[in-house]
Amino acid sequence: MLESIGGMERGIVQVLQQQELPIAVINPKRARDVAKASGRLAKTDRIDAAC
Repeated sequence: MLESIGGMERGIVQVLQQQELPIAVINPKRARDVAKASGRLAKTDRIDAAC
């Protein structure tokens, strides 16, 4: 899963798709909303890595 970052994610998405790996590009606001809903007030790389 990748957060969309103004089109900068397109290259890695294309590579992953060519390798037939599952990929989802999500809205960063939605990722933040999920973090808040799970009781985490911050959304950091450390929190992301724990998921």
